[in-house]
Amino acid sequence: MSSERRDEPESGSAPVSATGVRRWLYVGAGLVFVGLGLVGAFVPVLPTTPFLLLASWAFVRSEPRLHRWLLDLPGCGPLVREWEERRTVSRGAKRAAYVTVVAAIGLSLAFGNLSVPLVALLLGLAAIGLTVVYRLPVTGQAPPEPGSRGNPLPPEAPSFREPSKP
Repeated sequence: MSSERRDEPESGSAPVSATGVRRWLYVGAGLVFVGLGLVGAFVPVLPTTPFLLLASWAFVRSEPRLHRWLLDLPGCGPLVREWEERRTVSRGAKRAAYVTVVAAIGLSLAFGNLSVPLVALLLGLAAIGLTVVYRLPVTGQAPPEPGSRGNPLPPEAPSFREPSKP
């Protein structure tokens, strides 16, 4: 029997905090994601939002203090909180994602000297990324029901809430 608890919630419940080595792996991953998000704030081709959401996911499962710290950051806290509470993003965040993806792809195609298969892969991944961003619900609009065509999340998407206490 292991001393570590499961980190995935049962249907409809909050995630359970990891213990031991798994906890420190989540903390480390969360800190790496925050670092990448910080770099992404200054480097146009590196997205910030996905890394901050991943950091939140890792902190919820490992260290509630770091999760609260992330939510309290003035620049990114409201964005993460909006996603966690309502599963929506602002129009500005969607616009920034579109511009970033299109700029990164355009620069890669213009200056990358890429082979045809690599160009095809790049365009395919860009199409997937832009489709995901397009399907994200916008703040202020009523979010579609989980599992419906307008909501990218499955009906029983994992919760980002604070872990439940055993």
